[in-house]
Amino acid sequence: MHELGIVFHIIKSVEDIGKQNELTKVSSVTLEIGEVSGVVPAYLTDCWKWAAEKSELLKGSKLRV
Repeated sequence: MHELGIVFHIIKSVEDIGKQNELTKVSSVTLEIGEVSGVVPAYLTDCWKWAAEKSELLKGSKLRV
């Protein structure tokens, strides 16, 4: 399941950008995924729900695919 690794990378990127812009909360993240990426959107969403809760910035946020 490489979706979890993808989610960790996305979260790290959003946290870095959030820090640069002095954000305290992100409510949603929108991704566009190519058809041949091999990513299963349902797995990505499930991983996001778990991993985002571990981030103060992303806690409670939604992943829109």
